[in-house]
Amino acid sequence: TFSDGFRALVLTPTQVRQLKNDSQFKLQAQFHREYNLLFPSSYEASYGKLHIFKSTTLNTTTNGTVNIHYGHCIAPGALLAGMGRPLRVAAASDDNYGETAKVIWLGDLAFGLADNTFCISVRSSA
Repeated sequence: TFSDGFRALVLTPTQVRQLKNDSQFKLQAQFHREYNLLFPSSYEASYGKLHIFKSTTLNTTTNGTVNIHYGHCIAPGALLAGMGRPLRVAAASDDNYGETAKVIWLGDLAFGLADNTFCISVRSSA
């Protein structure tokens, strides 16, 4: 679990809507205002030992005529991040002879799956 004793459950908007239509979820889900401030567009609720988040970028596939939605339950050991060198501001070389300043944040970063035993795929249909 994360430091607060919870895991993260990331679902598609359809999966979140399906949960909110469930009567048991409505009775037992807890809504924490502090998470609404930290994650204003994605935090939905906490249920059991899960913080539930909504993501519009998760995969949805079609199996014939049925849409399959793929959510993810994540524990801390699942994700890996690394930095080759610190972030820096870099200037572009095509600056119109110094007339147009073009800059960007530049960094060498890597993100990946460290241990897939800390992830569970949550699938549902519409």
